[in-house]
Amino acid sequence: MVAMNDPLQIAQAEVTNLIKRHTSPANTLANAPVRLYHYTDAYGLKGILETGILHGTDLRFMNDSGELQYARNVIQNLMPTALSTCRDSLRPAFEAGGQQIGSSVDRGSLQFYAACFCGERDLLSQWKSYANGGEGYAIGFDTQKLASILDLTRHAGESPRAFNEIDYRVSSQEARVRLILDETIAFANRLSLEHSGHPNLPQAIFSLAFGAMATLVSGLARMKDELFRDEREWRIV
Repeated sequence: MVAMNDPLQIAQAEVTNLIKRHTSPANTLANAPVRLYHYTDAYGLKGILETGILHGTDLRFMNDSGELQYARNVIQNLMPTALSTCRDSLRPAFEAGGQQIGSSVDRGSLQFYAACFCGERDLLSQWKSYANGGEGYAIGFDTQKLASILDLTRHAGESPRAFNEIDYRVSSQEARVRLILDETIAFANRLSLEHSGHPNLPQAIFSLAFGAMATLVSGLARMKDELFRDEREWRIV
């Protein structure tokens, strides 16, 4: 139960809700195709069949090695406008969170591993790039069944896996970032007014700020430059 007079507990509950609202797989899978395809060569097919395992690739070494920097830039470009609605006393917490995202990407300390799929069964660019120049395979997976086994195969201590369609549209990328920032900053503004002077208020604000950044970080691996839109990519991260 949340103690309504403790801003820290209120903030922690809001962070939990924020992450659920913006990372729920149900929101994504509602628009998913019935089947998704994993393009690979004969060696990859053999490994999958023999082990029953799909391996994730470090995003830093995929065809778009700069995609995390691209997503970071989308977030940081929107931060100044979002922070203009933040009360002055709260701004340092959100600025610190934004800086942490930037430095983590720059240092390479944010590591995402993704198993990639395509919404198209027969896409020339995928055959050429991932299936040995067209001599490989496109393995079809039932999307709902694939999603249902993600938690069943998660090891103890691992974070929940995300299953997302890649967003290549700048307008929707920016809209999602703005929504997360605006929701959190508005909540922080209200909380600071309602609990002014409470000893737990500073920690509550940092909890909200870093909760927003954690939610944004979870979306870094679902944004790519529109130059790659023909891939029609879905991925498990």
